[in-house]
Order: sequence, then structure tokens, then C-alpha cells
Amino acid sequence: MKFLYLLQEYAGRSVSRLCFSSLCCICHGSSTYQPLCKTCRDRYSRELAASFTGKRCRYCGRLLISEEQVCTECRKEEALFPRYSMLLSDPFPVFPYLGKRKRLLTTWKITGQRSLSFLYARWLYTVLSQRYAGLPVVPVPPRRNKLRETGWDQIEHLCRILEAVYGVTVLRVLERTTTIQQKKLNRQQRLGSEGAGYVPLPENKLRRVMKQKPVPKRVVLLDDVITTGATVVHAALALQQAGVETVIPLSLFYVP
Repeated sequence: MKFLYLLQEYAGRSVSRLCFSSLCCICHGSSTYQPLCKTCRDRYSRELAASFTGKRCRYCGRLLISEEQVCTECRKEEALFPRYSMLLSDPFPVFPYLGKRKRLLTTWKITGQRSLSFLYARWLYTVLSQRYAGLPVVPVPPRRNKLRETGWDQIEHLCRILEAVYGVTVLRVLERTTTIQQKKLNRQQRLGSEGAGYVPLPENKLRRVMKQKPVPKRVVLLDDVITTGATVVHAALALQQAGVETVIPLSLFYVP
């Protein structure tokens, strides 16, 4: 049923593309049926493949250039890390939020190009299958009122595709208790109590989601972008309350 739903949605939004070529949202070249042309799709797929070999910050997952183990930004806040350094493991943000890559995120989130979700899900599944095979995915929940304001949640859309098309196990075991947008807070506010607001589901709802099974000890935490790492920190601490021992952050983008 989920697969049929997604197929119907994708077909409905792409019906105008069946007869006419569209423009690639990156290079503005011709792109038939898809939001990215083949050249851009191939380029970012190669970039994804190359990203598996780079050294990454042990806390936020940013690619390291000259640093060792911890990036410059995270080193500034390292006094906070003993709280959760044993909880987080092997973070993997895929693309830096730079240059034309910014269009990949803004076209998806701001202009609502939902067909991009299928391409992103394919890239994320590449990471999941190669690095975290068999681990369940926990999506970062949206802030309250987001669905009413925007009409959709990008992470939930990705998760439905991962479930239906790729057979990934998705556990929706977190909820968000605030309406504050993280982008309106500075780094210190995000890492402090102002940026908190993630809690595990109440026990009765948690049992229903897990179908009476225990919460896994290791999960992949999925978000769209890592900016300061604050969301990862607070969501990971909430998952710890639910019984998770290791949280692996995975995101499409990171802010260098």
C-alpha cells in the first residue's frame, strides 16, 4: 500500500513532465522527467562515492582537512561533549551546504519539489546499505505547526520512500515539544536549553510503535542538514532515555 501511494504521488506530480522537458534545478539544462539532469545526478553520485573515503569529525561528521578527529568548530565546544561523546558514533553528513549544492536543499524544502525526495532517498540508501546495513532509522520529528504551515515534512517523506521502496525499517519514536525554529537560534542557544525539545514517545505510544519489542540499542538518526550539531545532541539524549545506546547521525547536508 505504501509503495502504491508513493507511486501514485510521484506519477501525479510528474504527469506534466511526460510530454515536456523541464530544467535541471542545478545547471538549468534540459532534464526530462527529473528535477536534476543526468550530468548533475552523475556528478553528485560520484561525490557521494568519494565521500566514503574522507576523514570525518567524530562529533558532527564534517570532512576534516588538516584537523585530527575533531573539527575546529566542535573543538570550541568540546567541554560539552563528555555528556554524549559515548552516545554518538560514526556520523555521516553527505554533502557540504556550499555553492550550487544549496539549490538541492532550497529547491526541495522551500519550493516544495517533492520529486527530489526520490533521488535523495536513493543516495541515503546507498549510505545506509554500505555503512549501516540492517540498522533502523529514526527520523528527527518536525517542529509543531510545521505541517500546518508548509503542508508536508521532508524527513517523513524521505522515510516513507525508504520504507516502501528500499525496505528500510523506520522507527518514529521521538516527538518534538517546541515550536521554535532552530535557524532562529545561534550556536550557543542551540546547544543550550533553548535548543532542546526532543523527547521519546510516551510509554504506551512507544510500545505500539515498537509492537511490544524493545527499542534497538543502535539506531541511525536521520535529518536533512547538520548546522551546529545541536539537533543531533538533543535528539540523541532523548533516544538514550528510550534505551538506545548508540546513535549514528545521518544527514543529506552539513554546514562547513
